[in-house]
Amino acid sequence: MKNMATTFPTQTVAPDADYPYGGAQNVATPGDGIGTPWERGFVNDHFGLYAALVDAAGITPSNNSETALVSQLFDAMRIAVSVYKNVKAFGAIGDGVAVDTVAIQAALDSIATDGGGIFFPPGTYLTGTLTVAGNVTIMGIGGDLILEDGTDAPLLTVIAGAENVRILNIKMDGNAANNLGTAATDGLIFLASSGASPIKDVWIKDCIIINSREAAIAIGDDAERIYIVDNYIEGLPLAGGSSVGSGILVSPIASGFTTRVVIQGNEIHNFVNHVIRGGIVKDIQIIGNKIKGALGASQDAIQLTDEDNDGILVANNIVQRIGVHGVNLGGDGIAVTGNLIEAFDDTGIHISATGSANAPSLRCVITGNSIFDPAANASGILAQNCEGVVISGNLVEGDSATGTGIEVINSGAIDTADFFSVVSNTIRNFLISLKITGGSGFKGGTVSANTIRGPGSTGTGLSITNTLQSVFSNNQVIAHAIGLIESTVSDFNNCSINVLRGNTTPISVSGAGTISVSNVV
Repeated sequence: MKNMATTFPTQTVAPDADYPYGGAQNVATPGDGIGTPWERGFVNDHFGLYAALVDAAGITPSNNSETALVSQLFDAMRIAVSVYKNVKAFGAIGDGVAVDTVAIQAALDSIATDGGGIFFPPGTYLTGTLTVAGNVTIMGIGGDLILEDGTDAPLLTVIAGAENVRILNIKMDGNAANNLGTAATDGLIFLASSGASPIKDVWIKDCIIINSREAAIAIGDDAERIYIVDNYIEGLPLAGGSSVGSGILVSPIASGFTTRVVIQGNEIHNFVNHVIRGGIVKDIQIIGNKIKGALGASQDAIQLTDEDNDGILVANNIVQRIGVHGVNLGGDGIAVTGNLIEAFDDTGIHISATGSANAPSLRCVITGNSIFDPAANASGILAQNCEGVVISGNLVEGDSATGTGIEVINSGAIDTADFFSVVSNTIRNFLISLKITGGSGFKGGTVSANTIRGPGSTGTGLSITNTLQSVFSNNQVIAHAIGLIESTVSDFNNCSINVLRGNTTPISVSGAGTISVSNVV
């Protein structure tokens, strides 16, 4: 919106209380182009309307022209026709010195019954913990929230049973270095959901969430339809490393489960604990996020390993600098696809369920991922105790000639973990490129059309142990000490039409295994 007094100084009168951005002049000389008295009145009506709108909305004119894409007047009118309330109308100061907790809570309480929204005009609002009821929208229009010193609770707590909450376009600073929270939920936003009073339909979007001591966003058990979209989330370096909590924590108590969660388009980094982690989840999508951790820390980028999980999609994320696993999942119905995972200390993608029933992970698909730059002795992909796992079309690349590229393993505790497919992957520069290991023998596998290149004169291309009734064919295995090794009770396997070139020993067989003469060596 134009500031008329500065844009057209010779055609406006000086600003005053009625027209804070100037008013139109009467005509001074006929024909000079600055209007008639009628035109002056008409224009001033508009000047007054525009000034009233932007002032009520807490917007300062940018002095740019209005366009269809960027319009301060439209933003102001959108606020005016809504039920948004300015926190300054309740006594908030926003100078970064005065504590505005009482005023902001009063604004929230004023809409707790009938619903509506509050907004923060430009300023810095120092506050203690705030409680948020349902049917509420919190919007920042240039306003920032900072958690005051000495607080040991979240900045925003959405109360149990709340529905239809929107937290939009606001910056929240947890002031972690000066606060005392030790519970996992003592971060910035806590959805206090429980089995008796679940929280539903919450959007956290376009926010900047920084300096959180514990979890930046914590979602209680049994929450439903939670959307965390397009936020910037950053922990704070502390004496022991980064913030001690997680970036996003889902179902931390694990007495129930959280369902229908979308975590999409966020940038999350600088947390020592697992960046996205949770208890039991059902139908969760983690899509298009950029996640950066800390090498050497005991953390996973994404950790959702409970055996009761059901329906996990991890797709198109960028994961970098992780202390343990890039993606660590377990449960039923898992898809990990299209991710870029770079620089990790243990495993790029790890599938292995945890829980008292010792159940296998079921129906897992790992496809189209790029995994590279592991630490020494790290693995690219490890599927442990899985039944019905498909690993296809991945690029897995080491850089130290140590560790394992792709491994499918039955630990022996779960003998039903059968039916695996490892197809059309490209694996390079690991000590063991592709390893299939059964406990007391597992079966029903296909390993085919993989391109495997080793480090040269060391290591093994394709290692098969305790595996029955499976097909190993049409793989290209190049540049290892041993191209293909089959050992222990492996038998009834079809190992044929593989290209085994440039290996010191193309084929090594021990135990009951048999190898077809149709392999090219």
